[in-house]
Amino acid sequence: MSLVTLQDVQGLTPIPNSVPWNEIERYFDEAEWHDVRPFLNECGEDFWYIFTNNITDAKYQSLLNGTTYTNSQGNTIEFRGLKPAIVHYGYARYIEHSQLFATRSGMRMKIGDDSEPVSAKRLDYLASKERNDAYAYAEQAIDFLEDSDDYDWTRSKAPRTGLNMTGIAGNAQKRPRVRRISNE
Repeated sequence: MSLVTLQDVQGLTPIPNSVPWNEIERYFDEAEWHDVRPFLNECGEDFWYIFTNNITDAKYQSLLNGTTYTNSQGNTIEFRGLKPAIVHYGYARYIEHSQLFATRSGMRMKIGDDSEPVSAKRLDYLASKERNDAYAYAEQAIDFLEDSDDYDWTRSKAPRTGLNMTGIAGNAQKRPRVRRISNE
């Protein structure tokens, strides 16, 4: 079950009423799972599980829908909630896939009688813009969680795991080899 509704999406994006929710809901579910859940779990425990299983509690409703609060410096902040982050991440995913359809002959792009497909470059730009907006809302959510005494949430200071490639040696004719890998 998605934490956002079609009305939430239409309030923040130009998705028309003619697009059935059951066709696009998966993009917003993916945004919750792949984009929002990871940063909520940065505190080292499964905060997402706690959040989604206690969603009816007032403090988790404030996290989802937004509230006005006073931050640690004494400033009044209007926090818009996690919904805008979920919507913009999900809309970016929708933009990237909205013109593609899987057929038995492979992937196809829908071209209607009275329409012209948007260029891949323009779609990339639009999706990137939506991700940037989503990231800004996600950062506001992190600020809200860090400033609030209602949540047991602190951003993890542990080093990231994984590999960061800093360069590739070789040329196009030979198989490239990794020059250095760091665990930063």
